[in-house]
Amino acid sequence: IMDDELFRAAVKGDINALSEKNIAKYGEAYYKDRTTPRKNNIVHIASDHGQAEFVKKALARFPELGLGKNGNEDTPLHVAARKGYDEIVRLIASFEGCDTAALAKNLQGDTPLHLALSNKKLSVAMLLLEVASVVA
Repeated sequence: IMDDELFRAAVKGDINALSEKNIAKYGEAYYKDRTTPRKNNIVHIASDHGQAEFVKKALARFPELGLGKNGNEDTPLHVAARKGYDEIVRLIASFEGCDTAALAKNLQGDTPLHLALSNKKLSVAMLLLEVASVVA
């Protein structure tokens, strides 16, 4: 389970939490394996709170977190698309392998594109259409 310190860092976008010094101190598993009770990883949390710099730094070090699924099987791309965070959607989709998350379905069968459209986030939907056309 994720501790409060790591959770707050992701919410606030505190990139110092992702410093090499802290990673050496706590170990990679502290960042990669810890989730909230709803199975959100640090990239889900930062994506939900619009923390683009934190997402960028976390994915640069731990790109596999971009494909992580929470308890609803949402990837961080689902979270960012639902909220309409263009920059974060672009960031996640730009990391190698994470572009495939554009086609991932959650437990309700929704892709990030479905969520962007149903929440009237049209600029995000256009971005996701570009990404999906490349990976499809």
